[in-house]
Amino acid sequence: MRYLLKDDASHPYFVKSDQADPTLYISSLPQFAQEFKEKQKGIVFLSSNFIVGLFGDPSKINMKELEEASKTLSSKPAKIMVKDKVTYKFKEKGKKEINVSGVLQFMISGADMNVEKLAETLSGQGIKEME
Repeated sequence: MRYLLKDDASHPYFVKSDQADPTLYISSLPQFAQEFKEKQKGIVFLSSNFIVGLFGDPSKINMKELEEASKTLSSKPAKIMVKDKVTYKFKEKGKKEINVSGVLQFMISGADMNVEKLAETLSGQGIKEME
């Protein structure tokens, strides 16, 4: 995440994940919401079972297209959660809670989704694969 925030490029990225579930991303992404908003950054993590993302500028991703792709590519009904407000409480004492609105945080869960087809959908939107 620090690499992404230091990158001067304004385009968003996606990462093909090898995680079994999205817990790591769901629990850690919100802490970067304010920085993502300030720097207009965006990131998507995708696997065959989930798609998780955070965008400081929601206009940099076509969620309708991504939702439709995930519904078509999933072998079970996709569950979609989209938020425009993010809250994060730090575990360390003294750190101020983060409350950011005007961002996009989402999670789509499914099963057996074709990661390559999802990557094509994101690439078609100008979202580049992070290596």
